[in-house]
Amino acid sequence: MDIIDKNGKQVKRNLTEEERRDIQAQNNPKRAENGQLLKGYSGNPSGRPKKEHTIVDIFRDHTEAEKIIESLYKVASTLTEDNPHKDALASAKLIVERLVPSLKASELRVDTAEDTGLVYLPAQKDVDEATE
Repeated sequence: MDIIDKNGKQVKRNLTEEERRDIQAQNNPKRAENGQLLKGYSGNPSGRPKKEHTIVDIFRDHTEAEKIIESLYKVASTLTEDNPHKDALASAKLIVERLVPSLKASELRVDTAEDTGLVYLPAQKDVDEATE
């Protein structure tokens, strides 16, 4: 029985076992007895699928992207005003999260005082001193 699928391809249903084996042999790559592919045959004959456009690519290519970023900045800049925009803090947070890389965890050495159970932490430094 032949059926036309949604792509317009003719599909055969109720195949005999021999027909099914023939179709599988045509579609499967050639393999050695141990299951490995033979030289010159690929397990992916169509190749890697083309990269689809991500939402980031679509946004970058959009003509209104720059206007959206500018309006986000305008909303965030109202934080210093007496009556800031209701989404000013969220806009500022979004901008900072995208521009400033997140801090990575760093190792902290902790010493104990013999058997007293006390922990001595290193002296805190001012932010200005640490950057110099």
